[in-house]
Amino acid sequence: MRNILFIVFTFLLLTSCASRKDFLYLQDIPQHDTVFAKLETEAVRNIKFRPGDNVSIHVTSRNQELNQFFSQISPTNTNSKSNFTLDEMGEIDFPFVGKIRLSGLDRMQAEAYIKQKLIDSEMIREPYVTVSFEQLGFYTLGDLGGSFVTFKKDQTTILEAIAMAGDLEVTGRRQNIMLLRRNLDGSESAYRLDLTSREQLVNSPAYFVQQDDIIYVEPRNKKIQQSTINGTTYSTVSGIVSLLTTAISLYLLFKSLN
Repeated sequence: MRNILFIVFTFLLLTSCASRKDFLYLQDIPQHDTVFAKLETEAVRNIKFRPGDNVSIHVTSRNQELNQFFSQISPTNTNSKSNFTLDEMGEIDFPFVGKIRLSGLDRMQAEAYIKQKLIDSEMIREPYVTVSFEQLGFYTLGDLGGSFVTFKKDQTTILEAIAMAGDLEVTGRRQNIMLLRRNLDGSESAYRLDLTSREQLVNSPAYFVQQDDIIYVEPRNKKIQQSTINGTTYSTVSGIVSLLTTAISLYLLFKSLN
């Protein structure tokens, strides 16, 4: 009987407990290091515009009449701020300049490009231009749940993105995160990320998230085994344990009666 109880206890321990390493991030950083090594990554740091993006362009100058003109381009905006959507060629139709291609440029590059175009038009001598995304965000699926999470800055890392989405539950597999990305040319790329390895993360092109990325977190097997039907949760492991417990209880009951 003791052997049976020992087997049941061991089974419960193995099925209910997961390794601590399954939940730790960046495990390859030495524990006693007080300074992180300099970040070296080939990932694109600054987000680049691509077809379909909504951009906000703010133009000011010393000419108040021109400032007023730019503020009237988009009636819903004020302070000389106008919204544009990049067409399928990655272009916008901008006042005094005409068609300009922003696809493939980051914000700073777009600001310098538009500024020079305005100067070349000889309509504005000393323009001040700021360009920003109207809305930046990424999608989450799987163990993170389905949602759209907005962010504001370039160089937002995958770890920051997951923190913004509420962090992973214990049922999420940290070693197998999938990130889906639409590229500038319209193609799509898929990247697998291991959040337990700093080396793997910083060497991935997906280390910094971009607009409309899809982050899929694979659930652990224990969660997959569970399903809910009519409000009742069933589990393969818990069902087996329940049967074993019932059998042992009945055995002990009959033994005591005898």
